[in-house]
Amino acid sequence: SRSPSPSEQRSPMGGPGLGIGGYCSSDSIVRRDKARCRQATPQDLLFTNGSDRSGATSDDPSSRPSSHPTSAGNTVNTNLGPSSLLLDHQHQLQQQLARHQQSLGSSGSTGTTTTTTEYQQVAIIPSAFHMYSSASNLSASGIAAGYAAGSSTNNSSNPSATSTIDPRMTTSLEGGLGRGPAPEDGGQYLSSIRGMHRSAGAGQSKESTSDVTPPASPSSYRRATSREDNVFNRLTSTTGVTRHNRHHTGVINPYQGRISQRSVLACTHVAQGHTKAVLSVCATEDKLFSASKDRTVKVWDLVRGQEIETLTGHPNNVNCVKYCEASQTCYTVSSSYIKVWDLREDPSKCTRTLSSSGLTTNGPVAVSAHSRSLMPPGETQVNDIAISNSSNILYSAASNIVRVWDLRMHMSVGKLSGGHQAAVMCLAVNSSTPGTDVVATGSKDHSIKVFDVAENSKTGLISSRLNLDPPHYDGIQSLAMFGNTLFSGSRDMCIKKWDIRRGELVMNLNAAHRDWVCALCFNPGGQILLSGCRGGVVKMWSTESCQVVGELRAHASTINAITTNSTCIFTASNDCSIGMWRVRTSYDVSPELSDAS
Repeated sequence: SRSPSPSEQRSPMGGPGLGIGGYCSSDSIVRRDKARCRQATPQDLLFTNGSDRSGATSDDPSSRPSSHPTSAGNTVNTNLGPSSLLLDHQHQLQQQLARHQQSLGSSGSTGTTTTTTEYQQVAIIPSAFHMYSSASNLSASGIAAGYAAGSSTNNSSNPSATSTIDPRMTTSLEGGLGRGPAPEDGGQYLSSIRGMHRSAGAGQSKESTSDVTPPASPSSYRRATSREDNVFNRLTSTTGVTRHNRHHTGVINPYQGRISQRSVLACTHVAQGHTKAVLSVCATEDKLFSASKDRTVKVWDLVRGQEIETLTGHPNNVNCVKYCEASQTCYTVSSSYIKVWDLREDPSKCTRTLSSSGLTTNGPVAVSAHSRSLMPPGETQVNDIAISNSSNILYSAASNIVRVWDLRMHMSVGKLSGGHQAAVMCLAVNSSTPGTDVVATGSKDHSIKVFDVAENSKTGLISSRLNLDPPHYDGIQSLAMFGNTLFSGSRDMCIKKWDIRRGELVMNLNAAHRDWVCALCFNPGGQILLSGCRGGVVKMWSTESCQVVGELRAHASTINAITTNSTCIFTASNDCSIGMWRVRTSYDVSPELSDAS
């Protein structure tokens, strides 16, 4: 028989699992170790931390089981239990590391250089712990005690190695892995243990990253005061106070800006108080009415320069406001409703509600004051209204239908059957002819139609008298009528002048503005046409020659409406303000005025 090699060990017991002929190599020991660990019970595993079941540590020579010497100078445990085998191999590995660290210390003291390769140091824990940790109910205190026992074993076996250990090589079960030099011997067994511990260390790092505490939920105060609430909740909520209920008291302040000397118009005052875009204005000699996206209508006293009251209770944006001075009645348009307000009451009271479908309701319609209500079934958006000056008739445009309302009974009595293919966006009425109203309708279908509504034939279906041609290239946004002259403004940025008596196009002003023409209005005498665009520019045109008299940038955002009285021009804008202007004369030249453009 051959003599055992240094890598083999002789066991007097022989038998299965110890190699052929009674010799046991390191590979066979590893295989035997794994086989016995698979059969180990949790009770056996609890004593793999450096102590046996009697409580004595495995490093105490008196408490260690009997062993036999081998050719390698190490010992082989004759007790074939899995705990004893693991402890024996752990002890061997600790001795090898201690010898290597001692050799490194001696080489460093003599000044010699030892070439080593870095490796990932692992905690010296029996492999059975990693193989059964998921199945065994091991406590944290037991794990810490096992590691402490292993550390004390290493230090007690080689006290001189304590002073030569690099602090970077220390490894705990809770921390990351250090780096250090590789041992020169025991490489085969150490490689297998190292691979097992590397996989275990990777698992620990994953667990540590998964245990990161997520961000805490917002506090109750933040949730209660946050404006980033859900959009659906804002639209459907019927409880709580929202920003729409907070109405600001309006004020009319003198204009503090600088005015260009070249400007034909001079801004004198600015009315502020709306919280959103102002969509419509209507003025008399002593009162001003403004409708806004904030779902309110403000009534202003132009004599005292202050707000009189705010009309609320609208379901959505207030698109239009009109005032009948004879009956002191205000008409406001929001969603599919036209509210009739009696300003003789204090405060003003909504007496009637007219619907786009032709129904009339006494008093206000119950709508949610906290959310923008959806359109009721059978109703459509009312886009514009117009009041006849000579008769008690109101015209309302909803979808492609224009209704005729008798204001004495507040009832729908007829329709204008013009045959528009899209929604009617704007209306214009001329009551200069006694007993007859001339009504012009502008639609998104680019066309303009003219109707004659007589006092005795205002009921039923009324057909159009004229279909003005050629049409615009885009939807009609605004109309202004004075006598037999009609001006139309469109999204195609053009203004057209029409003679409605003959039904002809008189003048086509291409590129009248650089943006949509959103507002048109005559001055009280009819000699000047005022136009406002989406770019905030106001232009003044000669009605006869259609030449530009003057222009200025009145607002920084869209001009939605323009109206006039005998002394002032009023412009409503998306900047939540109403500008008050007057035409400058030679008496307005002052050293204080300077160019602002």
